[in-house]
Amino acid sequence: MIEVDASAGGQVFRTAIGLSALTRQSVHVSNIRKARPKGGGLEKQHLAGLNALSTICQAKVRGAIPKSLEVWFEPNASRSGKWAVQTNSAASLTLLFQSIFPVAMAQPIQLRAFGGTDVPFAPSYRFMEKCLFPALKEMGARLDCRLHAYGFYPKGNGSASIESKAQKLPLNPLERLGLGNLERIELYSHAGSLPNEVSVNQLLG
Repeated sequence: MIEVDASAGGQVFRTAIGLSALTRQSVHVSNIRKARPKGGGLEKQHLAGLNALSTICQAKVRGAIPKSLEVWFEPNASRSGKWAVQTNSAASLTLLFQSIFPVAMAQPIQLRAFGGTDVPFAPSYRFMEKCLFPALKEMGARLDCRLHAYGFYPKGNGSASIESKAQKLPLNPLERLGLGNLERIELYSHAGSLPNEVSVNQLLG
């Protein structure tokens, strides 16, 4: 079993369980987010990703409780299929998807999740759609995403989905040795349950 110290943050935890599911190597993740001011541990978004991933790869899991500082994740073969994940919060869907991406590279998967699409301290849905996915596709990944509804802090109520097709692994390396030429600038401004002028004003401001 591989030992991983995730005291640095949730990204270490998400990467650890995602790669564990892909390689079918068991992992023990300890000190999860322990360096955080409030003591760290698993929050709703981490648990939602963990539970979804454990279902997809039929894993044995220990420690999957709120505020847990350690998790034992023992994956089996991942399965293709359609899945739905409900966070019951404004938990970031883009961060949740990060745990699923490695398995989605190996198996055709359709996953729809409900939570926050644009929340503090997390990549927005548009970043995933316009920046991350195009880069992954250049590397050979066959991934698509779809926005169903925006979701904001504190209630969430947003929804997005990802879909993958069979692809050749490993992915091709991607080189970015220069800035290239600026072709266009795209700006997105949106708000929930507010007049349209709010989105316009924050865009122009």
